[in-house]
Amino acid sequence: MLPKADIENLINDLQTLYDGTTSVKHKQYYSKLALLELSGWFESAQDEIAHSYGKPKLSNPNNIKYLEGAIIKKTSGCTYESHFKDMLIRTIGIVNLEVVENIINNNGDLGVLIAQLNTIWELRKPAAHTTIAGVMSTYNSPSTMIPYLNLLYPIFKRFETELASL
Repeated sequence: MLPKADIENLINDLQTLYDGTTSVKHKQYYSKLALLELSGWFESAQDEIAHSYGKPKLSNPNNIKYLEGAIIKKTSGCTYESHFKDMLIRTIGIVNLEVVENIINNNGDLGVLIAQLNTIWELRKPAAHTTIAGVMSTYNSPSTMIPYLNLLYPIFKRFETELASL
């Protein structure tokens, strides 16, 4: 899976820039960028999990191309139900996914993942589809993204581990 340190360092760098300016507009830039970067990292992590499971198990180049192009590349978003789950069903099948979901959910992690990804997605939607120019939007400081990362990273690692055991 993608290294956690990379996105964590980026968010911390953005927080340093945020703390170092008095410009409200610059604070908005750094906050919005942190949100977009984190949601992009979650999306990339999901892609990587599906890819690292599927590609080694496939030998037909056409199926590898399908996995990478029609399943992973065509999935754009980071929610569980609409994006990650759909990609996993198409990669491992619904029966295998149910097995993994039951294991992940034995301590409530699946519900946490679903809720937190939905929250990030709802925060991301207006940020990704508006501009700061001329619009007064409010974003939380970059450091507020770190708890999402710290909460969800271990759950993604569990998905990766459970998929590897299939």
